[in-house]
Amino acid sequence: MKVLVVEDDKILAKTIEQILSSRYDIDHAYDGEEGLLYAKQNIYDVIILDLMMPVMDGYTMLLELRKKKII
Repeated sequence: MKVLVVEDDKILAKTIEQILSSRYDIDHAYDGEEGLLYAKQNIYDVIILDLMMPVMDGYTMLLELRKKKII
C-alpha cells in the first residue's frame, strides 16, 4: 500500500513516517503544491493531508485533486 503524507511540520511528518513505514511505502511532501505534484505522478491508496500549510493549503490541494480527477 502506498501512502502520501503532506505535512509542513517536519517533526510531525517524520513521526507519521516512522509509524507507518514498517507496513507501507511512504512518500512525503512539505506543502500542498509539492503534494499535488506527487499525486499527479503516482497512484496512492491513502493521502494524509494537513489543512494549514504554506504555498498551497490542504483545502486547495484537495480541490485541485478533485478537479483533476486524481481522487
